Amino acid sequence: MSRETLIYSSRLSGLCGVQLPGVRVMIFMAVAALAFPGAAAWASELSDPTRPTPLHGERRAAPQQPTWTLNSTLVSEDRRVAIINGRAVGVGDQINGARVVRVEQGAVWLEYQGNRFSRTLPSTTDVKSPGSQRGGS
Repeated sequence: MSRETLIYSSRLSGLCGVQLPGVRVMIFMAVAALAFPGAAAWASELSDPTRPTPLHGERRAAPQQPTWTLNSTLVSEDRRVAIINGRAVGVGDQINGARVVRVEQGAVWLEYQGNRFSRTLPSTTDVKSPGSQRGGS
């Protein structure tokens, strides 16, 4: 070793002698976090060993399926719009993972995960056709 290298290393250990192990630990933790990015997700899935076990018959809730409630439809010569879950959508639009396939008066057809199904307005809803009278007689 040259004299300059020895002087530099002795100054470094003199300046950082106590802090050097802390720096090494921080560098190790940073490298470990980059090397194992899924470690945080894995750790979050660990169960709490102090948590009581579920009682008999008690089960975890199944994942919720998305829901689609048809609130209204607007069908005219130049446009077709459905109000689903309070949001206006047209043919080809997406809502809660489903694609709008067809909009009819009082009904809408959706496709979700390869399955086609319809949602209709409740029978108590007053459906007006485009050519109906607007005033009373």
